[in-house]
Amino acid sequence: VVLGVLACVGMAVAQPNVMWNNDIVAQNGLYSRFNDVIVTSDGGFMAVGTMIVVDVGIRGYMVKTDADGNIEWDARVGWTGTPGTELHEVIETSPGTFYAVGTSAYFADDNGKGYMVKIVNGEFDSEQYFDNVGRDIVNGFTLDSNGDFWLCGSTSTDEVQFFGQLLRVDDNLNQLSRLVYTQSTTLNTIEFHDGALYT
Repeated sequence: VVLGVLACVGMAVAQPNVMWNNDIVAQNGLYSRFNDVIVTSDGGFMAVGTMIVVDVGIRGYMVKTDADGNIEWDARVGWTGTPGTELHEVIETSPGTFYAVGTSAYFADDNGKGYMVKIVNGEFDSEQYFDNVGRDIVNGFTLDSNGDFWLCGSTSTDEVQFFGQLLRVDDNLNQLSRLVYTQSTTLNTIEFHDGALYT
């Protein structure tokens, strides 16, 4: 995976200048893929996604770089296997404290569970699996004014495929409430503005 920063120089320039690029290859990893990249409070970057580990399987992958793309730390999280764990989005709540969400499944026939992890200053803090009905998928999340997270995605059973689902979770990764849409849909993004949730 190539992680890079682009900067536009002048309004008339069609192509951006590449400030830096860096091949992010985890040790003993066959490949990695990032689904979300954010600018961190110290001016660096955090990328989350997935990686294949040789002779192990697929794991969630988090990489923290400095402003020039040099890796400061990385973390492999969630169940390992096939299909394993994939992270979809990351939020930094305070300097060095990161939460990421995704989906995790241990075996190929596992229904799959929503997944959330907390990393503090590069060290694993805690994780939570959400398994409410059948196969739970978490695609994105946001933080509300009370400090609670709202996770969006879908849930499904053998009879019904992909009901839209919202989970409210506290900063200790405890599920506080759950809302399920009664029509077939999947929720991919969520935002909190002026006291209201939009998904």
